[in-house]
Amino acid sequence: MFDEVTKRINAFWFSLRLTYRLFLDSRVPFYTKVVPLLTVFYVFSPLDVIPDFLIAIGQLDDFLIVSLGMQFFERLVPEEIVEEHRQRLLAEQDEDIFAPEEL
Repeated sequence: MFDEVTKRINAFWFSLRLTYRLFLDSRVPFYTKVVPLLTVFYVFSPLDVIPDFLIAIGQLDDFLIVSLGMQFFERLVPEEIVEEHRQRLLAEQDEDIFAPEEL
């Protein structure tokens, strides 16, 4: 069970980093960049579907909106750009794993 939770957290973190890199890429059309902006706006907006004062459940809807917003944004971006950034992120992860530790 712990391995499954770790995998999901890592997948969310990877998707978050991918979204950030795609957002900064000048080849991505501006109108698609509105999706992550609206997602962030929703998270910080005082108006929520489920109010944040309801502990855990209130944050769960924010997490769900962020996850869905990232997936939708990645689908709107041209596939070759997404794949390029995905491969670069994977290569950076491999470098981090195999980098020698400094003493």
